Amino acid sequence: MKKLILLLIILFAVTTLLMVSCSKEDNPVTNPEAMKGILFIESSPSGAEIWLQGVNTSQFTPDSLIDLTPGSYIVTLKFQNHNDTTFVVDIEEGKLTSVIVTLMSEPGGIYLSSSPPNAEILLDGVNTSQFTPDTLIDLIPGSYLVTLKLQNYRDTTFVVSVSEGQITSMIVTLMSNQGSIFIASSPSGADIWLQGVNTSQVTPDTLIDLTPGSFLITLKLQNYRDTTFAVSVSGGQTTSIIVTLMINQGNIFITSNPAGAQIWLDGINTLQVTPDTIKNLVEDVYNVTLKLTDYNDATFSVSVTSGQTSNPTNVVLVSNIMTTLFGLVRIYESAGATTQQPSGLDLSSGMAWGVNSDSSGLVDIYFFSDTSGTTFLVQSADLNQNLMRVTDFFVGSSDNLFDEEDSPQRNTGTWTDNISDKEANYVFLYDYDGHYSKLKIVNRGGGQPGEPFWVQVQWYYNNTILDKRF
Repeated sequence: MKKLILLLIILFAVTTLLMVSCSKEDNPVTNPEAMKGILFIESSPSGAEIWLQGVNTSQFTPDSLIDLTPGSYIVTLKFQNHNDTTFVVDIEEGKLTSVIVTLMSEPGGIYLSSSPPNAEILLDGVNTSQFTPDTLIDLIPGSYLVTLKLQNYRDTTFVVSVSEGQITSMIVTLMSNQGSIFIASSPSGADIWLQGVNTSQVTPDTLIDLTPGSFLITLKLQNYRDTTFAVSVSGGQTTSIIVTLMINQGNIFITSNPAGAQIWLDGINTLQVTPDTIKNLVEDVYNVTLKLTDYNDATFSVSVTSGQTSNPTNVVLVSNIMTTLFGLVRIYESAGATTQQPSGLDLSSGMAWGVNSDSSGLVDIYFFSDTSGTTFLVQSADLNQNLMRVTDFFVGSSDNLFDEEDSPQRNTGTWTDNISDKEANYVFLYDYDGHYSKLKIVNRGGGQPGEPFWVQVQWYYNNTILDKRF
């Protein structure tokens, strides 16, 4: 026991001498606090707040707390996502005390669910070999980068914070990696065919869930050309296409005899006349009507094929002038003619009659001659005492009976009741019943014994009352 006491006394004396020696080499220290201790604290992980005796030192590991009076101290280390760690340290006078602390944390987890399911789960870029829905466990509290991968869907990446001792739940709707095509057309309503198959969709509409790549689209619409084109589809994108459809067009070339007829198409005046071509018609069957003055309307159907010109047979128009051509008919001079040599003429029937009371209501004109044989006229029947029908005369401007010249309107001022038997031009007649005729003296003869003078006539009779056309 005495030896132990002696040893301690010697140790104290040596220590005192050393301290005095150091003090003499440096500045003399007379402050008794110079003999305080130091505490060095290191943690794993580092960066923990250092609290001493319940007070924040505003220092972080690793660091040293100096000027500590020898004694026992309560130290607490605080670090995010880790348990607070508290321990007691004894500080000795003039000594450096070192402490290394491993901070403890309670693991958390992440529950991952996706729609659709079965997506691969990557954590911080590493494949976990787990698939949704599933839970990642034993995760140190902190932030994690999670990526979900599923075929035909976009990779979906997001950050998840894991708290100590808790399971963070994430429900994710995956975005399809497939593309789509929006198709509009002018006009709309076209059938949409994809890769040669009818989709049963019509424009405007969207084709969805298409694997990225190139697709062949065909649009079909009645009376328009099929339109085919290729479209590239990218994952997760919608490609928009607007198409102007081309009309299936054809033509109709129309001629008529005579020409110049108005062309009506499906009841509408095209403002074109024959011969002409009606262009840019969609494939269909059309009703064509030709209209020409003095002719009956002619209506017929024509089929139009795309890219072709239909050429119906030349249309012969039928006149709507209801005339009858009579002649040649011979009538004899009234003086000296026998009953077998009629002088009168019924314009409506083309018959020659004698000029007596029996034919009073039939004869329109007759060949007059006086008894002296000097005056010869073709004149109105009423100028004969046996006849009653009145016929007016108007000499035309031509000797061509077939020139299609129409009669002027009958009036009392310019029309007469006879013409000379030598008249070379045709003459217009207006009879008792309101019918117009167009007559020409074609031949003259007779004047021999036993054969009175005669004229041979030809004429058009218009069967329609008051119709002046020929």
